[in-house]
Amino acid sequence: MRDHIYVIGGAGANVVVSAGRDGFFLVDSGLESNSDRVIASVHELQRWIDLKTAPVERFGAEGNASTVLEPYYRSAPPKPIRYIANTTIALDHIGGNAKVAAAGKTFTGGNVTGQIGGIDEGAAILAHENLLNRMGQLKLPSKALPTDTYFGNQMKLSHFFNGEGIVLFHAPAATTDGDSVVHFRYSDIIATGDIFRMSAYPAIDIEKGGSIQGVLDALNRIVDMSVAEFRTEGGTMFIGGHGRIGDLADLTYYRDMVHHHSRSRPGHDQEGNDARADQSGQTERGLGRSLRDRPDVDAGHVRRGDLQEPHEEGRVGSASVRK
Repeated sequence: MRDHIYVIGGAGANVVVSAGRDGFFLVDSGLESNSDRVIASVHELQRWIDLKTAPVERFGAEGNASTVLEPYYRSAPPKPIRYIANTTIALDHIGGNAKVAAAGKTFTGGNVTGQIGGIDEGAAILAHENLLNRMGQLKLPSKALPTDTYFGNQMKLSHFFNGEGIVLFHAPAATTDGDSVVHFRYSDIIATGDIFRMSAYPAIDIEKGGSIQGVLDALNRIVDMSVAEFRTEGGTMFIGGHGRIGDLADLTYYRDMVHHHSRSRPGHDQEGNDARADQSGQTERGLGRSLRDRPDVDAGHVRRGDLQEPHEEGRVGSASVRK
């Protein structure tokens, strides 16, 4: 993707990976059924990075060392998965939490492990507190739940990770009430979760606190956070929950599309809810369902022609690791 930021596609949702000397920071963990493939892809990425690392120069007698030992001179010990940041409650984003976190190891210090047994086992899982509450309602296994949560507007990682600051921003009442976007500050990359995705319209869960207006507010905030390299091209890049990556032009076209369809349908309130009951007394709620039921919807508002088809599930590996 850029510098040390990579994307693993086909795991369910896009899994964003920061890979470097401090280990691995993942945004989302994909479907539970693809956990082993995500872990294998992370290990494969580690080996690939090691091979790209220039060998240390050796002089004199050291120059006669066997080339068979070259990889050992070149590479450092494998780094573990340190963090997983969850952006939303959809199972294609959080399903792999337990197994992927168990394959990692979090940072500890002092006599912490002497006080809390097993705290050093497994990667830390970061999320907004509302997401933790929603996951608890689903009765997910305790090892799949976030270990570190924030309640306010944002959460800053307490230290640089792989040479840059990482910030989680809360997106209130977006696709749910527990959504987060993750900003890699030096790389100038924002992982948006399902707030922005180039494969489909936003999936808004009204029952879990989501709303169209919340999605628009989040998209406008992300626009304000970004800086284009030239006009609206290049510069800050966005990795959505599904589909290809995008730049500011893609994001603003997507924002305008959501705004257009949420405001052009008579009888809908500002949250996109259908105020008119159908003959059975039921109501259609949310942008996602109302657009799926409309064959006349034109996706031409999205840049480069149309929305992409979703990624094929299960394709995780070297061919689907994109940089």
